[in-house]
Amino acid sequence: MTSPTQPSQAQAAPTDLRVVLPREWWFIPLDDAQRRDSVIAAIVDKQYAGLDDQPLAKAEARKALGRNALRATELGGRRMAYSLMSLAGLPLSATMTLFWHDLGAPYGADHLVDLYSSFLTEQAEEADDHEQALAAGRPVPQGPEVALARAEVAAGPVLRRVTRATGGDDLGTGLPAYDDAATVPILLAEYWLLVPGGQGLAQLSFSTGLVAWSEQLLEFFDAVVGTASWARPAH
Repeated sequence: MTSPTQPSQAQAAPTDLRVVLPREWWFIPLDDAQRRDSVIAAIVDKQYAGLDDQPLAKAEARKALGRNALRATELGGRRMAYSLMSLAGLPLSATMTLFWHDLGAPYGADHLVDLYSSFLTEQAEEADDHEQALAAGRPVPQGPEVALARAEVAAGPVLRRVTRATGGDDLGTGLPAYDDAATVPILLAEYWLLVPGGQGLAQLSFSTGLVAWSEQLLEFFDAVVGTASWARPAH
């Protein structure tokens, strides 16, 4: 017998993840090349308003943002946002990209546990490589600095991976395409949320070159993820 508070049928599985961003963040559609290019042009026009004497810089900014959006599309990104905010009077150049991973049944308790375990295994293997290099008198491999953390938000459990590296490091999804700046410092903050129903993960990837403001930016990124809510199809 169904209790009065129990729904008569299962709730539809979420099909999207929504977050609240300040109005200075512009969403870039990734599913339509023409609309994507149009929004990128508008973003750059906004950035360079009143700077008509910098046409080359403006053109390069449009190309760089276009490369990043195209790469996010190729990696399966659903949606991208670009910041036109300021931090302490400086432009806060940052991006956020949403990825959706349909994974089927998990190997362990759930996909978030599986992912966390795989990251811990990677860190253990890297530590072993460092120890072996030291014991053999070989140079110690220098990789990006990575930190893991778990938390709970209104949308459910969250796994956060923070990577501090340079544009030349291979960091996987969500990294801006700094093709010509291999030594540019990068802060990459990736958040994975377990999709209700247990069949996948939603991933929010934030990236910025303002590594000196890492702590303040991580607080901001955490706050954005804290606004996350699941979107379900209308009945």
